[in-house]
Amino acid sequence: MGVQRGDQTQAGSLRRELIALKVIHFRCLILHHFKFQHSHIPTQNVIFEAGSISRLAQHICALQKGDRVASNHNAISVMTDLIDKYSVFRRHAHRQDVYPNTTSVVLTGATGSIGAHVVSELLNDDSVSTIYCLTRRASSQDAVINNLAEKDLYVDPEQIKKIVAFDSCLDKPDFGLTLEEDIISTCSTRFL
Repeated sequence: MGVQRGDQTQAGSLRRELIALKVIHFRCLILHHFKFQHSHIPTQNVIFEAGSISRLAQHICALQKGDRVASNHNAISVMTDLIDKYSVFRRHAHRQDVYPNTTSVVLTGATGSIGAHVVSELLNDDSVSTIYCLTRRASSQDAVINNLAEKDLYVDPEQIKKIVAFDSCLDKPDFGLTLEEDIISTCSTRFL
């Protein structure tokens, strides 16, 4: 007998509450062991706002010296750098349809809640011959099929043949696919 979903939800809630208690305790330790001027006491969320131990240490030192701390600027510059880094794409080269009479779909997020329902709809769509699922799971085919079962979405054994899942890495230019997998997925007619 396995763990029920309600138990998992309670365990997740308990885990979050324990983390919150640890953070509160850690802040109390900081207030107890470090001296601050009354106007420079760390905020309630100082641990979360710092993001790392080294930034927390810098933040505490700055507060003890009475320096002004600009934490939002760092977060904004990090976000800007990430946007710049992941917003450069190679130019799309149009390829002729290899199989013009078939429709295949490339889908990311197939192991998520919405993804399972999208896969289910595509499996029941007779105009779709193949569904290529890009996942971050090592055994991607099993992950997609198990996700459908977890969501109580019935799949006919004959329909499972339409699912072709690849272990991928969405932050890489060709999604971390091998050349063969890349060719198969780029010959698809729809991307979701």
